[in-house]
Amino acid sequence: MRIALVSYEFPPDTAVGGIATYSEQVAELLGSAGHSVEVFAASGTRGGTEERASYRVHRIHGLDRKTFPDEAAKIFGQRNALQAFDVVEGPEIWAEARKIREQYPEVAHVVKLHTPTELVRTANYCKSGIKGWFRHNISQARIAAGALWRGRKPPAYVHRLAAQWLNETEIESIEREYTRECDLAVAPSQAMLDWAESNWSIPSNQRMLVPNPYIPREELLKVKLRPAGKVIGFMGRLEYRKGIADLVEAIPQILEADPEVRVRIVGKPLWHPGTVEPFDTYIRRRLRRYMDRVELVGGRPLAAMPEEYAQIDICIFPSIWENFPNVCLEAMAAGRAVVGSTAGGMAEMLRDGAGILIPPHSPQRIAEAALQFLKSPELRIAAGEKARQTVLDRYSAAAILPIVEESYETAIQLNRVRRLN
Repeated sequence: MRIALVSYEFPPDTAVGGIATYSEQVAELLGSAGHSVEVFAASGTRGGTEERASYRVHRIHGLDRKTFPDEAAKIFGQRNALQAFDVVEGPEIWAEARKIREQYPEVAHVVKLHTPTELVRTANYCKSGIKGWFRHNISQARIAAGALWRGRKPPAYVHRLAAQWLNETEIESIEREYTRECDLAVAPSQAMLDWAESNWSIPSNQRMLVPNPYIPREELLKVKLRPAGKVIGFMGRLEYRKGIADLVEAIPQILEADPEVRVRIVGKPLWHPGTVEPFDTYIRRRLRRYMDRVELVGGRPLAAMPEEYAQIDICIFPSIWENFPNVCLEAMAAGRAVVGSTAGGMAEMLRDGAGILIPPHSPQRIAEAALQFLKSPELRIAAGEKARQTVLDRYSAAAILPIVEESYETAIQLNRVRRLN
């Protein structure tokens, strides 16, 4: 098949998050299987075409998400005129391939559901109140005063609800209609498909479960399990929907129960939607009595993650909702015991004893699960071993490639039937 993958995010130039990781791995998977694969991605530093071992990348320079769909469609049109594509895949986020869908309806179109803006918004919802408003504005005043004190120009005021190029309602509408118009909607978790059915009315014959491939780095697979480990950790963006606020509520109970336990939090802080302060500030304020046993590491590059996992024994990911969190698969590949959320795709990753599942918004259950692993090294190590093997068995190239190919063939058939009708 001749396949076009459209993704604003693509390593290394726009390696923003899980979409970038997925795009690179699926391009490699399909290209190595003999398919003709071309990726259309953004870059803040360069343009042009890059030839990789098994696929081609077209970089579009200097774009934001607003202009990317139009420019991607132009480059796609040039490549399609030379040799027609069989199928296009794009993410639902920002409907990045929507212009290609509009201009080339004869090409089968697959939309990959990562996590729609509507779902992100609802999962991140938290009342701020007047205290949050004052805290945010005091923080902004201090930043400005500090800049003036150093003789620098104060940075622009950052509104806590700063709008993007479209407001959320418009973005959500575009994503929803784009998904409905595509030939096939695929998602890596059944939880995401169920959400699409309930909220976007995507019919059963136009949606399909297609887990993401996950090829762990050798360094992760070499991380050793520590029999006497007493470090619990969180990895990923410090974002409300990832449950970090609930973990903060659980940490005192864990530390009070075991004086040897330490906490390591790795990730770039975003803003707490309720208190309207950076999450690292929120954590220091809420855990000020325990900060001698809590380390805030900040963001770390992907290459450094095996080293980080080697310092942690139990990973806690109490997400309010996540579709297919790569961070969970990373932890599993590293052989870490995982406490994960029942909300979203993590429940599917950690089934059959690969971890302990807890409902969202449940600090008490987080503490109980963490202490269960801490009190039983045998249970923790067994869970880590099971988790590592699950990644190798369930998300390998050999397991996922036939499913991805089937989804594209299904989309091609659906596109053919639609055009005949």
